[in-house]
Amino acid sequence: MKTIKTYQVTQSQGILLNANECGENLPLTVREEIAQAALDLAYNRYPDDECKELLNAYAKVMNLSTEQLIAGNGSDELLGLLISVLAANKSVLTLDPDFSMYDYYASVHQAELLKFQHDLHRPFDLDAFIQMGKKADLILFSNPNNPSGIALSAADLCQLVEAAAPIPVIIDEAYAEFNDESMIDKLAVYENLILTRTLSKAYGLAGLRVGFAISNPAMIQRLKAAKVPYNVNSFSQRAASIVLKHDEIFAPRTAQIIHEREKMLAACQSLKHFTVYPSKANFIYFRSKRKAVFMSLLDDIKIRDYSDDGFRITIGSPDQNERIISLLKQADKEIL
Repeated sequence: MKTIKTYQVTQSQGILLNANECGENLPLTVREEIAQAALDLAYNRYPDDECKELLNAYAKVMNLSTEQLIAGNGSDELLGLLISVLAANKSVLTLDPDFSMYDYYASVHQAELLKFQHDLHRPFDLDAFIQMGKKADLILFSNPNNPSGIALSAADLCQLVEAAAPIPVIIDEAYAEFNDESMIDKLAVYENLILTRTLSKAYGLAGLRVGFAISNPAMIQRLKAAKVPYNVNSFSQRAASIVLKHDEIFAPRTAQIIHEREKMLAACQSLKHFTVYPSKANFIYFRSKRKAVFMSLLDDIKIRDYSDDGFRITIGSPDQNERIISLLKQADKEIL
């Protein structure tokens, strides 16, 4: 039996800057509205398999048609569904580094995972990636990239999707709200383009597990035919629909996170022993031979630690970010 690669589950105690979650809970008024709505749910009935209310709410926010959408138990489920439909027992091209769940779902569906090595210190070699993509049955990567935070431009992405046709290209836009570009307005242009989105990050709904795949109606119908029944529970559907109704709340939150990210990036430019990578997400990626020194100073702060010299820090509150900057500077000055 083929070994299935596991996903590292994050720690959930202390100051949590390890999972790229939103640092704030929903406003109390929204939580109260959700709590009231929960009283009227038919818990003895299966959920709406078509997620009509949820899809209508998201389509309105994103200026899309519901025929372009399918909802999932987080965008992770939809990534697995896409691989199962488009690349089971075939090949998937992704980036290295990139989101580790791609490895998991590829292994579950017996797909060969081809990895394009992205040297984070050099400009992205788009031509080489396009050439490698011609050998694959499916292209899948995150943009902005997780864990680096680096984002390819919409112009580069258009060139890639056009050159790859008819090979499907899935762009995981989990962090799109923190970027200044998206491919969502190109869905009508490219039939081979598929996007995935989540409400876990900018909308602060990681606890509900709600995500979407977005593409042309024919592709969405193909996915709906293959998905498991009742994949999004009734409470998540109702609560997410209420949150989307209050979409205006989240733009200022997102703007604040971007502001804090830029402040942290600027403050870290003076570090001599830490490499900090430009980010278009709600986190920043670092590499340093002094990682162990920095980690020893964290106490109750949890960050994402990788097996090499790399680590990733979610943008937190202003006070938390200042504390992180202070600890980075302290580790930078430590005499080894």
